[in-house]
Formats: sequence, structure tokens, C-alpha cells
Amino acid sequence: MENATEAPKKVPILAIMVVTGVVLGPVYLFYCITFGGSQVGTYTIAGAASKWPLSDGKVHAFPSGRAARPIALDLNPAMNPIRLNWVGTVYGPRAPGVVYNQYRASLLLRGRTVLATPFSVEPGDKPGASHNWFTIAVVNLQEAGRYDLVIEQTSPGDIGVGSMEVEIRRNALTPVEPVLWVGWGLLATGVVLFLFREVRTPGGKSAPIWRLGYLIAVALLVCAAILGSFVYFFLPESQQPPALQNRAASANLHR
Repeated sequence: MENATEAPKKVPILAIMVVTGVVLGPVYLFYCITFGGSQVGTYTIAGAASKWPLSDGKVHAFPSGRAARPIALDLNPAMNPIRLNWVGTVYGPRAPGVVYNQYRASLLLRGRTVLATPFSVEPGDKPGASHNWFTIAVVNLQEAGRYDLVIEQTSPGDIGVGSMEVEIRRNALTPVEPVLWVGWGLLATGVVLFLFREVRTPGGKSAPIWRLGYLIAVALLVCAAILGSFVYFFLPESQQPPALQNRAASANLHR
């Protein structure tokens, strides 16, 4: 009898590339946005008026006439970066011609605006109520004090909005763009090489139809993920990603 010794199985390089890409790309991005930093609190957005008293006792006028009640926040530079997240319930699916509700978030210190950033509330992908969550801004403050956060509707739209809250997170994490691009690059390269290897069957025969369908579905899924990350980092100012909002917000502080 011959004693056959099994050679140790090698981990395919493509598997290493894909796993590394997934970790450095979507997993890293999801972790930074969802779990980065610690929660300061969640506050309800309610009320609508053209004037509100602020923390310093003075009445401040809001030109939109639809400003929610100011939220008093004790913030300081030790909490930087500070992330402002919008959390709420929206009604209605996406459809051509639908006008999104436009808002502006303002952060004031002793009546002085230190941050003003627009954002829009979009519907979910399915009819009926859906839970929506996104980052409004990430700011770096230079002065400690009691701030007033005001959310005002600047332009009504076709989207029904139910409950609205704003979540404040301190010491937030902002994704490092080069790390993300390395992750997406490894993931895309690994998937492309995998597809190329699978389609080239021995003897020059064509791959089975089911296999081609499966590979095409995987390729489309990866492309959608990469495209989503790209759009995330190149949205207009009203929906800028945290990394870009951080630079824009810092530029507006203490002008």
C-alpha cells in the first residue's frame, strides 16, 4: 500500500483579496458610521415657529417660519468630532417627480450661528412607512458652551414625515478615504479575477448558463456596493458624507 500524504490546502489568493476588501471597504464604512464614538443623546424634533427663545434667553428669528423647538446641548472641544444624525419615519416610495423635503440644521452659540448645513429627507424604497437614518453633519467645535441646535424646514416636499429625532454622538469616527478605496479596489479586483477564472473552463467549453447567471449576479452586487460607496463620497453639499461635512463644517466655525 502506498501511503499518500495529503498536501496542506492553500488559501486561495483570491479569497484573501475578497475578504480583505470586504473588511476594509463596506465593513469598515458601516462600523465608522454606525458604531463610531459614543452617544450623547437622542432628542425629539418638534414644533414649528418663526421665533424661539434660545439658551441665553434671547429670542431668535428664523426666516423659514418653520423652525422646530431649539435643542439645548452642552458641548465642548473634547467631544470632537461630533456627529449629528437624523433619525425618523418617512412615508411613500421613491418615484419620478417626487419632491424631497428640504431642511436646514443650525448650531448656535449665544445666538451666533457656528454651523448651518442643508439636508433633504428622502423616502424609503417600499410603499408605506420606513425607518430612515443618515448623517446631517460632523463638526469640530473650538469653544465649550451651551449650544442650540435648530432644525427648520426650508421647503416642503411630497414626503410624509412621521417621528423625527436627532442623535448626537461624540468622538465620532470618520472613514479614511484611502483605506476605503484600497478595500473597494481589492474587492473589485478579486471578484473580476474570480469571474475570469470561472468562465474559462477546461477544453475551451462554455460555462453552464446557471454558473454565468450566478457570476453576473455577484458582479452586479459588487458593482452596486462600489457605486454606493462612490456616491456616498461625492454627494452634493446637502447630503455630504461625514469626511466632507467635517471639512465644510470646520470651515464655517467661528467665521
